[in-house]
Amino acid sequence: MSSAERILRFLRSYTEKHRRPPTVREIQRAVGFKSPRAVSYFLDKLEKARRIVRRGRSRGIFLAGAALSRPEPETVACLPFFSAIPAGRADWAESEPDRQVAVEPGLFGLRSPDRAFVVKVRGCSMEGAGIRDGDLAVLERKEPREGDVVAALVDGEVTLKRLVNERRGWFLKSENPNYPDLTPRRDLQVQGVLVGLVRRWRS
Repeated sequence: MSSAERILRFLRSYTEKHRRPPTVREIQRAVGFKSPRAVSYFLDKLEKARRIVRRGRSRGIFLAGAALSRPEPETVACLPFFSAIPAGRADWAESEPDRQVAVEPGLFGLRSPDRAFVVKVRGCSMEGAGIRDGDLAVLERKEPREGDVVAALVDGEVTLKRLVNERRGWFLKSENPNYPDLTPRRDLQVQGVLVGLVRRWRS
C-alpha cells in the first residue's frame, strides 16, 4: 500500500472514530513518517488529486466526500493545549501540544484562532485577578498593552502575570500579596495575551 493510501485509510478511520479529522502530527505518528514535512508532501498530492479537502486549520483535513457531506462547524476551533507554558517565543510554535481543546472563537473575541493556545494555570499568584490554580487560560499571540495579563518568559523563567510599566520600567505584577512582582534582569518576552478563562465548577 502506498503512503498516500495509508494516509487516506488513517484519515477515514480516525474521522469515523473521533468525529473530527486528525492533525498532521497525528498522521505522522500513525503512518510512521520521520517528519511532518513528509505528511504535508503527500497531503499536497492528495489535494491536487482531489482526494482530500483542506481548510487551513489544525484539523482541517477532510476526505473529499466527507468535506461536502459533513462540513466542520465554522463556530468551533481546536486550539493547542499545553499543561505548562512552553519556554521561549519560538518554542511555542514548534512544541507539540498535549492535546487539542475545542472552543468557540467568538466567545473570546478571537479573530485569528490559529494564533491562540490554551494553558493550564499553575499556582495562586493571580488569584486577585480571578485567575485560579487549575483554570484553563486562553491566550492569543498579539501585541500586548500595559495592564494585560500575559504569559511571559522572564530571564529564562515562564510565568502568567500582569504586564505593568512604571518609572522602573516594565515588570510583571502578581495579583496576590504572598507572591513577589518580577522585574527582568535581562529580557522579557511576551508569549501570549490572556483573552479568557475556562473553569470547571466545583460545588
